[in-house]
Amino acid sequence: MTKDRHRGVADTWDKGESKAIIEQLWALCEDMLEMEATLALYLDPEDIATCSKVISTSTLLLNDTLDQMLAHCRKARWFAMIGPSAGCLPDALFARGVTLLGGSWITEREEFIAALTSGLPHSEFTSKYALTSDGYPGWRDLTQRALKAKHLSK
Repeated sequence: MTKDRHRGVADTWDKGESKAIIEQLWALCEDMLEMEATLALYLDPEDIATCSKVISTSTLLLNDTLDQMLAHCRKARWFAMIGPSAGCLPDALFARGVTLLGGSWITEREEFIAALTSGLPHSEFTSKYALTSDGYPGWRDLTQRALKAKHLSK
């Protein structure tokens, strides 16, 4: 992974702040260390209680541990959740305390499917995104915008 692929997550950090990566993010940790970020890898949730910024995989949604992790991160003013399982409407996550949601958007459907089913790399057929809690308008506003746009197009 390149520095540009993590833009929006790593670029928001100030050097010297406490940070944590929870779950098993070995590959991400190595990539971010290449970007000269000072990171710590914690596998025990108790160890992240003093961290001000936390990155987590979206696996927390699959194994139903998000609320447990957030309970250990009460001092964190920034909690990012990244990964393929993060591709959902973020309203409920932002309401719980997640401040950034990052994932991938498939830009070339057929090529992505072909690469995925062949076991080939598929990241070139995707684009990374990051939604922040303070920049996201909410599903209700997005629905209203879509309805207005549909009405105007008639």
